[in-house]
Amino acid sequence: MANAIELTNVSKVYRRYSRKRQFATLKSALLSRSLVRDLNPEETFPAVQDVTYNLPSGRTLGVIGRNGSGKSTLLKLVAGITKPTTGSVKVNGRISALIELGAGCDAVLIGPGMTDAGAVAELTGCLLNHLDGPALVLDALAFSTLRADAGRRGPMGRIVVTPHAGEMAKFLGIRREDVEGDPLKAARKAAAGLPGVVAMKGAETYVVSEDGEVLLSRNGCIGLATSGSGDTLAGILAGLLARGTQPVLATAWAVYMHGQAGTDLAKERGEFGFLAREIPAEIPRIMMGLRAAPATG
Repeated sequence: MANAIELTNVSKVYRRYSRKRQFATLKSALLSRSLVRDLNPEETFPAVQDVTYNLPSGRTLGVIGRNGSGKSTLLKLVAGITKPTTGSVKVNGRISALIELGAGCDAVLIGPGMTDAGAVAELTGCLLNHLDGPALVLDALAFSTLRADAGRRGPMGRIVVTPHAGEMAKFLGIRREDVEGDPLKAARKAAAGLPGVVAMKGAETYVVSEDGEVLLSRNGCIGLATSGSGDTLAGILAGLLARGTQPVLATAWAVYMHGQAGTDLAKERGEFGFLAREIPAEIPRIMMGLRAAPATG
């Protein structure tokens, strides 16, 4: 029986950038002209070390372990998201396996944390062409590696994308300045071309459906520009879609609640005092508040 996965002496080593000297405050570090020079790139640590394993076709493997034991790195190696420092990884039928997995889901989110543009583009294209059941949320590279003129069509009414101006510019093949000058026009063009729902992120976020419906959110604050904030928006959106919410409504709710979470955290900690990982914990409370609010109109 052929092997689905073959790992041969696989190791993945990362560099740990430590600092030769300590700074009393973040401000003093940022103002120091030696900030980059003081980084020491010589220290390394092995995330995965000398792994050899063959998984026969048709078998299932579970990877368990403590935090920091290398589980995520091993899965990234198998998926082709990152490459081994030494050794080899051979995977047969990885796309079909992912399609089979996705077929049993209500929503699939692709993009956050992925860094290999070629692998992400291949994966996204295959899922768009072959996966008809679940809603697909395309974020970061999963969207920006597509092209508006590629002629690719996904499941009608089931694609949602969450780009910022730079990602939208890559998709449409235009300048970022053009997107920033008229984000609604760009969002409409992308929504019609996919076809799908677009959450065009910015100081104001436009939600545009494939048939031209437009919603505008001015909720939120500048603190939501923190690294990883867009990933949390995509995750909130995928969660709502998995609950059966229609794509346009799920996108509108996700954008609103993401913005409200940022507003609430800013009031408590300041606009630059919170991190992306703190946003999801705000969502259940906001959802309960919306549920308890009296109906109007």
